[in-house]
Amino acid sequence: HPGWPSQLLPIELFEMIAKYLPTRKDFGSMRLVNREFNTKLIGSFVQQLVIHLGPELSARLDTGVTLQDRPTSINITDHMLQSEIFSRFGPNIRRLGLALELQEHELATPTTGDLEEIDLNPWSICRWLLRMDEVRPDLHLERVIYSLENIRGVSALMTGASNVRELALSCDCGLGYLQGPDVNHLQPPARPPVFGDPNLVRATDDRSLQVRYAKPYRLEMLERKLAAAGVEPEIIPSKIREFFESGNTTESKWTHEERSRSCLPRCPYHSRDLFRAPAEDVMIRLQPDQLTDTQKKFLFMYLSAQQGLVQSFLLGVIDNGPSFMHLTKLNIARIPSLYLEFLFHDDFWSRLPGLQEVALGVIPEWRTVYQQDIFNVAVEQLFPTDALPKVFRLLKDYIGKQSRIKRLHFEWHCGGEFAAGCMQRNRYVLPAPFLKSHLKVINSSPKNLLVLPFITHLSLKNCWFAPNVFYRIMDTMARDYSLEELELETVSLSGPPIHRGVMSDVEDFPPPPPTDDQDDHAHHMLAQQHLAHQDLAQLHQHQAQQNQTQQNQAPQDLDGDGFEGEDEVDDKEHPLQKPPWLSWCHIIDMLTPGETIRELVYKEREGPLAPPLRITKKLKLRKLIFKSCGYVEVPDFRFISNRRFDDLQLPPNLVPLELAAEAAIQPTRNAVAPFLQNSTDRHLGEICMVMDPWEKATMRLIWEFNFGWVGTYDRIVIDAARQDGIFIPGYGRFTGTLERDPNARPEEDEDEEVASNSSAGDDLLDKPVNYVFDTSLFDRNYDDNDGLREVMLFQEREMGYCREAGMDQLLWDQLFR
Repeated sequence: HPGWPSQLLPIELFEMIAKYLPTRKDFGSMRLVNREFNTKLIGSFVQQLVIHLGPELSARLDTGVTLQDRPTSINITDHMLQSEIFSRFGPNIRRLGLALELQEHELATPTTGDLEEIDLNPWSICRWLLRMDEVRPDLHLERVIYSLENIRGVSALMTGASNVRELALSCDCGLGYLQGPDVNHLQPPARPPVFGDPNLVRATDDRSLQVRYAKPYRLEMLERKLAAAGVEPEIIPSKIREFFESGNTTESKWTHEERSRSCLPRCPYHSRDLFRAPAEDVMIRLQPDQLTDTQKKFLFMYLSAQQGLVQSFLLGVIDNGPSFMHLTKLNIARIPSLYLEFLFHDDFWSRLPGLQEVALGVIPEWRTVYQQDIFNVAVEQLFPTDALPKVFRLLKDYIGKQSRIKRLHFEWHCGGEFAAGCMQRNRYVLPAPFLKSHLKVINSSPKNLLVLPFITHLSLKNCWFAPNVFYRIMDTMARDYSLEELELETVSLSGPPIHRGVMSDVEDFPPPPPTDDQDDHAHHMLAQQHLAHQDLAQLHQHQAQQNQTQQNQAPQDLDGDGFEGEDEVDDKEHPLQKPPWLSWCHIIDMLTPGETIRELVYKEREGPLAPPLRITKKLKLRKLIFKSCGYVEVPDFRFISNRRFDDLQLPPNLVPLELAAEAAIQPTRNAVAPFLQNSTDRHLGEICMVMDPWEKATMRLIWEFNFGWVGTYDRIVIDAARQDGIFIPGYGRFTGTLERDPNARPEEDEDEEVASNSSAGDDLLDKPVNYVFDTSLFDRNYDDNDGLREVMLFQEREMGYCREAGMDQLLWDQLFR
């Protein structure tokens, strides 16, 4: 460029500028200025490197360098090691990732898996079926796997990046929830980033993903095979006609592919195989709940290949421990729960001596595939929550036992607020994997809970807890162990726990624990005795204030707990009161390092002249972060009550918006629903879009929390949710941070000062009050099969599993009436 001071600026100046670039795309644009920019920036650019492997792409580095697998190449690893990235800048790599994702468009149109061989003869075209053991995965992927599976390949790659601080793995084998035709063009199915936010959202519609195909898949594959055999393009149509004539068939008959649904997982209360009614649309190639035989076989072959590669990657870590002396973070960005058992090795964790942080994102399986015979592959449905025990074991027996690991992040890659598609968003939220008996979601006994003793920073995303379980875990980790920071993003609580038949489903049950109201009452009586010694004028003033407070609270006591106000109503219309037990307000109040609702209620009730209520918690928590948290509704009504949500309604001014959004999205839902997966899993939660106005007002007033996504997430994220029919994304979800005042004195120092300064008569008044909730009512085992039949029958009918294959609907009704 004219005037550019070529080779005069030091490389350090380029690197300093690069640190201020927000994205790698901007970084790449800066490299394109000229050759000098590229040369001096590439060292910084490769500090983060991801190797992508897949059926269609043999190997690609996210620097933009594509390593094509040539027929003459024996070892793809050699190509990578000989590239400038590894040979020159290997020591510069700080973040190294391996990505093995099967994308939906690859499953829609498999390049292999049809098990048909074509033989072109002068007199005809012959075809025959191949056995499963005669078919190899895609040639490109097979060569890459062969290259990386051997010790030399894996060892060489990891040894070449000797200064890695973060090692990442991202893999998806296609056994989770698939979107199929339910495509959000602002958030289409795509290869997610290994480093960074996995929920890719585009600023403009991306309609490049093909969902409907005019040409049948088998016809397209036949054309490809003929072209590969050397047939000229202009002759292919006539050859295909000859093929149909010689086989005495037609194009429509030959290209037709059988699709079948999988039956529900077996339940204890009946042994029948239940199916949904079939749906048909030949133009939609990927129908997630109705895969073709070719797609099933392709899944099976890809799964087998990918499984070996994941194993070799993890074994490579074990064999190259000295290469990871600087490694501080292990980022398992995406991993199917099927592969978690590969991490059940003490040798793996012991070979990472500097490891301080682990991030784990798990894809729960919705199906399993297995080889039925030499020609066929079968598919069976799974409950997504069957993944919980594997995650529990990994966290408890391996990650949780490493005293050097202080920071942990966990999330589910399934459903929730960020899941794309009108049928998936806000649905299919899994419980957090903190329960040993994962089906007993309200059992808060210590034997059933996961407690991580060495974790100081815990981050959770896209999961839900029963409130007593959440409180018991976090209180224990912060009180008895090391938890200092808790970060929650789109984490939800269910309704209050209940044992039906033992408890009444009413709000005043169970009675408040002795450590709550009784302690307040004792302080109230002592405060009255203390005030008796004050000036009569002060006493009269205090009584007048109490009378006014009681008058203000009287209408609320008569109205009960229900509110029907609009969001725009002044928060002062909802008077301060103790939060409902095991609500978000109640639990946050018991965990917060700052001032509590309970203290403020006491202060308002007793007046300014009364000695303050001093609460002690003995918790190590110093910071709580919430992003889009709220409630979920859970189908298992036997043990979780939804009573707090039943009577909640949107403000009248928002009802038309909701109705308009529902009317706009309903045709799309009706069109795609028959082809999509669904589940009768009774513990998959659905985001609750409403919250008690009193609770919202209290969170705003006391903790300055915000509601909704505006100001929390980018506009494009909000627009993507709206495209899926969410009229106000984040409505009823709160965001905010609570942090201990750095100038606040430790509770121990305050207790010592009170003990030294208190007179004998004031000892009881100054004694701190514990703020805890007694969960013992739910700290017991119970029979999860009790009443299960009623819950599951309701789920099956709701999801359309109303008959066996070929069973008449009337007969089904008679059997299960």
